[in-house]
Order: sequence, then C-alpha cells, then structure tokens
Amino acid sequence: MSDLLKQIKLDQVMARKASDDIEASILTTLLGEASPSGNETVTDAQVQSVITRFLKNLNEVYPLLTDENKRIIASHEMMILKEYLPTQIEGVSLENLIYDLINYDGCDNLGKVMKALNGAFGGQFNGKEASAIAKNFF
Repeated sequence: MSDLLKQIKLDQVMARKASDDIEASILTTLLGEASPSGNETVTDAQVQSVITRFLKNLNEVYPLLTDENKRIIASHEMMILKEYLPTQIEGVSLENLIYDLINYDGCDNLGKVMKALNGAFGGQFNGKEASAIAKNFF
C-alpha cells in the first residue's frame, strides 16, 4: 500500500472519530476507488491520479449546483482532496523550470521539454500551461 493511501486511511479513521461526515465520506469513497484489488499494489502517483479525477469531476459539477448546502459540501470536499496533492508549480516558477530545461539541459523541442517536466514533476503542473509557456521559447 502506498504511503499516501495509508495517510488517507488514517485521516478517514480520524474523521470518523471526529464525526466529520463530509471528510469521512469523501475519504471513504476515495479509498474505495484508489485501493488495489487482490494482490495488486498501488503507487502514490496512481492515488494522486484518482484524486485529480475526483477534483475534475467536482469542478465540473460545482457550477451546476443550485442548492447552497450542496455547493458548500462540494467546496469542502475539493479542499480536502487538494491536501493530498503535491504543491502545484505555476506561473513564473514553471516558466523558470522550462527556461532551465531548454537552456541548460538541452531540451531543444516541445516534446523533450514536456517529457522532462513530466519525469521530474509529473502531476505538479498544468500541462496546458506548461505547453503554452514552452511554445513561447521555440
């Protein structure tokens, strides 16, 4: 079991003990979706992929919610899930990383830049943003 999955399990138990129904519910659902079946093992990256998918779904549904209570719950769920993802690299920091890859690491085309970014920082940046920044250098 991945370290991240172990942490989610501990947090789920703590949420149940604290009677935090929203956190316990979202973490239980997440555990069910991210846990391996049978003899399979799961990595932190795979768990983060499931979390990202959950967040994407919540972001799509949120604007459609008309009930204020449901909007509050969805917002709280998104906040809980984001805690399990690595800090996102954005803006100037992402631009500096791309600049360094191009000028110091020999990445001479968009494909090499994206491959290097994903290898070193996968899941920590928005691919569309990174691609747009990288295109400005070529």
